[in-house]
Amino acid sequence: DLRMVPFRWHKRRGLLPWQYDAKVPEPPGNIAGADTPLPARPIAPAAWRSEDSANSDLVVVNGRVLYFMRGNPRIGGRTATARIAELHTDVPAFDGIHFTDPNVRSGTLTAGTVLVGGAVKNSQQPGTALPLQLNEPASAYVGDGRLLFFGRESGLADAGQAHDRRLVFSRFDSRTDTWEHNPPRPTSWSQSGAATDSPAVPNVAALYGTPEVVSLRDPDHDAYQAVLLQSTGLPGRAVMTTALLTEVASGDPAPISGMPLQKSLSRAAGGDIYGFRVLFDNGIYYLHYNDGAQVPDWPDRFVLAASLDPYSGPWVANEETTGADSRYFRRGSQFDPDNGAIWQGTMFKHRGRYYLYYENYHSIGDVDEQYGSYGSPEAGSRVGFATA
Repeated sequence: DLRMVPFRWHKRRGLLPWQYDAKVPEPPGNIAGADTPLPARPIAPAAWRSEDSANSDLVVVNGRVLYFMRGNPRIGGRTATARIAELHTDVPAFDGIHFTDPNVRSGTLTAGTVLVGGAVKNSQQPGTALPLQLNEPASAYVGDGRLLFFGRESGLADAGQAHDRRLVFSRFDSRTDTWEHNPPRPTSWSQSGAATDSPAVPNVAALYGTPEVVSLRDPDHDAYQAVLLQSTGLPGRAVMTTALLTEVASGDPAPISGMPLQKSLSRAAGGDIYGFRVLFDNGIYYLHYNDGAQVPDWPDRFVLAASLDPYSGPWVANEETTGADSRYFRRGSQFDPDNGAIWQGTMFKHRGRYYLYYENYHSIGDVDEQYGSYGSPEAGSRVGFATA
């Protein structure tokens, strides 16, 4: 019976809320976002994320805190294809909000360190291909300074067709700051399309939303395994499922033969479940997922769930965080920097303190209008920050 809420989050803010009287310029508080007239952010804008900053994932490797972030550049006055890249800081210098971005040199992208999605056939221009959007970085340590990376590629659909969504992977070597595969490689067992009878994923419909990966260490063999969490199903009725992976350090990671895919968590109100990120702390696995009246794509709060086993579960939602009136973690008021939607709460623990990095949408109009005023540099995805 999970009634006690273990985290009390305090958002980063600038001026006190009752001093906010406008949405433009964006009030201070977010730590990363578009290049706007806002006073300098702790994480300065960069060419590869001059429009959006989102989808945080943090891990400590060999004395550095690595921060993987998704960003969209603004090219020709329009939002361009998403990229994922690594920022970092040394552990002694970690303060939660300042990171070095090595991916900008003389205003250009640094080859090999910024990850871009693969190509999809462009039916509007036969013979050409468009990059697939690459979202939601998820990484887990697998030894020798390397991390296994998963993301979700998605492409716009032709009329009457389903969106192209597929799970992709690569590995990041923290010793050389390079990706094993760039663009990342699609898995053969978690693809877009109709329900599948694949032996690895029997009778489960296509990948639908956020991937997450959790690293496990075998105490007998001193080797790493990984649990993959993903959202599968159909729009409007997706569930979070888990798979125990093999080949995590080399080769193509895939579910272990004979190990069933676990249907682990679904929203109490039904409908899509996504945005989950896992924190392991003192023997318990915690995760957030997105909820709200406009889910699937305009959540306004987080639900907290927990488990003692990330693969077999059960994952149990904290009852005090599931209701529409939950005050656990919500978007801000209309004049706050996170006044629109909030997605993907990444929890990170360091030296006894908890940090939360989340994507939010700063709206300069109606805060309930999905992606309203997206063409304005003052509106769009940002990285919000909280501590506990």
